[in-house]
Amino acid sequence: MSHESFPAEVPPQTDATPSAKKIEGVAPVLEEIKEEIAPVERQEKPETTVDTIAEPGSERLSTYWKNRETTESAYEAARVHNTELTEIRTRLGITESVDAPKEEAELLRLEIEMVEAQANYPGHPTLLLHERLQHPDIRQRFIDIKTAAREFMHDDRDERNWLQKSNHFKSHYTKQLEAYDENVRKVFSSTETDDAETFRRSAHNLGRSVGVGSSGTVFSDAVHRDGTPLTTRQKAIIEAHEKGHGMRDFVTSREYSDLISTLDHEKMRAYRIAENGRPNGYMQKPEEIAERMSQLKNYFGFKGAEVFTKQHLEHARRHYVADTGLDNMMSEFFTGITPETEEQFLKAMNTYPI
Repeated sequence: MSHESFPAEVPPQTDATPSAKKIEGVAPVLEEIKEEIAPVERQEKPETTVDTIAEPGSERLSTYWKNRETTESAYEAARVHNTELTEIRTRLGITESVDAPKEEAELLRLEIEMVEAQANYPGHPTLLLHERLQHPDIRQRFIDIKTAAREFMHDDRDERNWLQKSNHFKSHYTKQLEAYDENVRKVFSSTETDDAETFRRSAHNLGRSVGVGSSGTVFSDAVHRDGTPLTTRQKAIIEAHEKGHGMRDFVTSREYSDLISTLDHEKMRAYRIAENGRPNGYMQKPEEIAERMSQLKNYFGFKGAEVFTKQHLEHARRHYVADTGLDNMMSEFFTGITPETEEQFLKAMNTYPI
């Protein structure tokens, strides 16, 4: 699967500070049931340039994880604290509280701070994806999704459907389920690099995959829309994208529906036309949607089954392209995530083996 050139413009930015949910009410809350949350020690987030990757064990990567873990701990403590307060109020018959809005606003502030600390992961995205795909929860998602999908595929000996593509038969996913660990080994053992012309592609295509089990190719002469070469870090993002294709595809109607419905395709079509592009069905391939979802998980340094939230999405809308310097149709992708599709987008992000 090749990759097209990408729109240059980023969608308009929005206010970075969401408003807190308002709760009316004047019911008192006993002071003795409150706990103090230790203030978060703010640490400067190291600047990450678009052309460098932090090596494993480096001070830069260590600083990222330290800052991230500090903010995650503060958010989790506040979340647990708010949950306990809610449970106590329920037991006391308190249905509304003047303190609740302040508590929710503080929790939201800490969540935004946590998301900011997670964003723009400076390490190698391919190593991160390799770790994520071996996480037991992500592996189980793959098993569950593909096992369920087999029920909607043709029986391997169904002669009435012999003209169907082979990947519509149950054996297609049966082999992937049996060979998951072996595919991880194969896909991440090496990466092919060569000029795009070698594969009869354009340098604007950036890379290619020939399907599940493929380690993928990154074009050594890959270029942005304006003709400038991709940096080392940007090529690493493409490498992880292609290796994702080597681990998963989505061929059943249910999978297609789940992933296609995460985007408003008319909005993306309008965006592409406005950017002087030619409308096509590229983003109607569920595997291309999934790998852009995977790019977002890599951007936030997800090592396993961390929950991708609305705050992650909003931060990525504003900063992904600017932070990475790479827009392999990501601006168009973000345009397609609308208030109408957002819930399905977040659900797929958190249930599919991405």
